[in-house]
Amino acid sequence: MAGSASIQRPSSPRRHWSWLLAVAVVLAALPAQPAFAGRLSGAKSAVRSGSSSRRSSGSSSSSSSSRSSGSRSGSAGWTGGSLGLYDNWWWWLLSPWTLPGHGMADDWERQLAFPAAPYIDGIQGYLRIAGVTPPGPGGSGGHPGDPGQAGRRLLGQASALRLYLEGGAADLSLQRGAVGVLWSGAHRFELGAELRGYQERNPNGSREQLWIGSAAVSVLFAQSEYAQFRTGLGTRWMPGGDQSHRGWHLLYGLDLYPMRPLVVSLQGDAGTLGGAWVTTARGSVGAVVDQVEFYLGYEGFWVEDVDLSSWLIGARLWQ
Repeated sequence: MAGSASIQRPSSPRRHWSWLLAVAVVLAALPAQPAFAGRLSGAKSAVRSGSSSRRSSGSSSSSSSSRSSGSRSGSAGWTGGSLGLYDNWWWWLLSPWTLPGHGMADDWERQLAFPAAPYIDGIQGYLRIAGVTPPGPGGSGGHPGDPGQAGRRLLGQASALRLYLEGGAADLSLQRGAVGVLWSGAHRFELGAELRGYQERNPNGSREQLWIGSAAVSVLFAQSEYAQFRTGLGTRWMPGGDQSHRGWHLLYGLDLYPMRPLVVSLQGDAGTLGGAWVTTARGSVGAVVDQVEFYLGYEGFWVEDVDLSSWLIGARLWQ
């Protein structure tokens, strides 16, 4: 009938429930999206539990390497060869520790002294060595205890202290800072300690921090007025709530004093922290102004496969 109102039948509640059920099934089938985990979260996880990928691939890689090494051992080029590398493997292994001392004609019997800072008092280099470095006022150098050598002395002291403060950034989201100390004695032993902190801003707006401390005992196994080579053993720890994770590391480093006012520092270490392998390689170039060195550099720092490397800038006080 014209003009009569049309009557709409109410939708069945069963139809609404069927649509909701279909949407729920689709959502449940979608893969779950994990919460965002930054580099610091990855580093902490590696320290607490270690890298499962490293452990799982360890057996397969070791078996494959054993097979490949077996094939290499049968080749004449590796077992002998014109250079005899295999027969002298121990010499190549120890060369980083033996060659510097031979190259600088280092003598552990020499009397040493530390000035207040490199290049101070108009003398090139850093260390003061009896019989090599020009003496201080009152003599012409040598050992103070020698007969007839009264007044001879080296211009310096029996120990030295370095304090440094540095900061750096990997990018706009990850920054780092560190404070440390290094004490050196004329007996060639050194004690060092450092506390470093990282802060990361995640895309979701949260911020995360990571603190790592370290301490080491090292020996200056080769040194001259222009270079110092050190090696040592240290410990590293990461505080974490109710449990701190610890590890150890071996270090190797050198400081070069090529020309006023430059200081070149290189150092690397490798070891463990909790269940993770930690590797560091850094280098810096600085300029000494009075007793303060201002330096720029880069540090590679890896916790398992998590890369926390960064550029750095710092200041070091020599005493």
